[in-house]
Amino acid sequence: MKYLKRSIVLLLSLFLALPLFVSPAQAKTKQADEVELPRFTVKRLSNEEVAEILQERPKEIGTMESRTHDAAEMKIIKDNPEGFSTATGEIYTDAEARKLKQQVRAYAEESSTDGVQANTIIGGTDDRTQITNTEVFPYRSVTYIYFRNPNDGGWYACTGAIIDDNTVLTAAHCLYDTYYNNYMTHLAVVPGKNGGYNPYGVASDPTNLIVTNAWASKVAPDPEHVTGDMIAVDYGVVKFPSGMFTALGSFKLKASPTQNTQINVTGYPYDKPDGTMWRALGNIQSIWTYGNDAMYSHNADAMQGQSGGPNFNSPDGRNFYIVGVSSAETSSWNYSCEMTPTSVTNLNAWK
Repeated sequence: MKYLKRSIVLLLSLFLALPLFVSPAQAKTKQADEVELPRFTVKRLSNEEVAEILQERPKEIGTMESRTHDAAEMKIIKDNPEGFSTATGEIYTDAEARKLKQQVRAYAEESSTDGVQANTIIGGTDDRTQITNTEVFPYRSVTYIYFRNPNDGGWYACTGAIIDDNTVLTAAHCLYDTYYNNYMTHLAVVPGKNGGYNPYGVASDPTNLIVTNAWASKVAPDPEHVTGDMIAVDYGVVKFPSGMFTALGSFKLKASPTQNTQINVTGYPYDKPDGTMWRALGNIQSIWTYGNDAMYSHNADAMQGQSGGPNFNSPDGRNFYIVGVSSAETSSWNYSCEMTPTSVTNLNAWK
């Protein structure tokens, strides 16, 4: 169990250390530094879970060659950090990305906490609550995601959220391995999974995976750890045929949450019964910016398996807005990728 406090550390050797407490004014301008590198919060699946997955026959996306970028492709990616990289091999340049972005409008509304239940955090306790009815909105639009990493042959699980009738938002590290520069394979999505019961079946035929060039061009310290500037761009999407999730409903996106914004952090943690959904309520603590991107720490309990899970709230109890995506943890901290005007514009372009 990771109980969050009020400080963050990322790569002491690369940046200056942060003060223990950060004021709201400081939080938007400080860079994050680390003594202990955060770890990705993916879950490795057991042999029994893998056997169950293989019954669904998850499919390849494109070809294996298109999923691992060669030297020429990596140069395009590094030269165009604002562009997009996809699992089917298409890489967008800056000019192409700008053209797509002109067609959408970013949501930069003030973050609201009206109608969101506050949570009293007591150090050392597990404040998570199981979602026993996963067939009500918005929980039916929270997804269990599983995939195979071709580098070690292992099967892993993350969490995601439906944001359009054919688009699932998750963490970029659940889609693309920056250490080996390749996409994950045989990915499938299970909306509203509830233990061994899949009320809406298994979507095992994604058409594409998309991450930013900014993510794909990062160099991870090692296969399991991440730096602050990586967390800030740790978002991507899984694409499906049009209309795949129309009946389930979708989350909306809201950029630029502030400190103390209340959030519901929901996902599929590895330390609970397999495939069960849990939530914890908490608040955003500190925020660190990296150019147009940002990350934050929060005090809601979370565990491995929740990577990519939505951090959301609801001003009116009917519309549910994602303000961040669960990304990483240390022994003391949980971190999320913040929704910014840039990331929301990108996500709208990818829908």
